[in-house]
Amino acid sequence: MAREFTSDTVQLATRVPKALHTRVKLAALEEGSTLQEWFNEALEAHLARGKQKRPVRVVKGAKEATPGAA
Repeated sequence: MAREFTSDTVQLATRVPKALHTRVKLAALEEGSTLQEWFNEALEAHLARGKQKRPVRVVKGAKEATPGAA
């Protein structure tokens, strides 16, 4: 499932927990794909699901946001 990446490809930098990175790396290895290919497929699959309403996640100790405040 190798893809050719062209000049319209951009770099996306993000931080993920080490344990999650390890799980993703193993999943990509089992599929025989690179991390880049695995992430691209995962992002496309997520977006293909459409705009489903996701439950609001409450973070303990987080301050409540004030509407209009940035």
